[in-house]
Amino acid sequence: MTRMNWYARLNESNTWTDQYGHKIEVAGMEPRDARNVLTYIERHHEGITRAAANALRDVPLPAFHSQAYDEVFRSAEDEAAAIMADPLSWLASTPLVQALADRAALYVARGALRQQISA
Repeated sequence: MTRMNWYARLNESNTWTDQYGHKIEVAGMEPRDARNVLTYIERHHEGITRAAANALRDVPLPAFHSQAYDEVFRSAEDEAAAIMADPLSWLASTPLVQALADRAALYVARGALRQQISA
C-alpha cells in the first residue's frame, strides 16, 4: 500500500484515492459511497489532519538564505497551524470534502424523497 499525502489528496476535487491507491471519479461515485467516504474522513479527522499538516512541513523549500524561503516556510507553517487549530472546519473547506458532500447530498435527497413517497 502506498503512503498517501493527505494534503494533496484533500486538495483534489475530482478524484478520491482509496486505500489501495485506486483513483475514483467523485462525479461517478454512488452518492451513498460518497457519504461513506465523508463518514470515514470525519471519524479519522484527527489523524488525517495531522498527516496533512505534516505533509505541509515536508514541502520542498527554496534556497535557505532567501526571501522566498522565508515566505514558503512561513506560509506552510501558518497553514499547518490553521489545520490543527480547527481540523473539522479546515477539512470542510477542502475541495475533496466539498465535492464529496455535493455528491453525497444526492443520497440524502433520495432518502427524503423515499420518505415522502411512502408517507
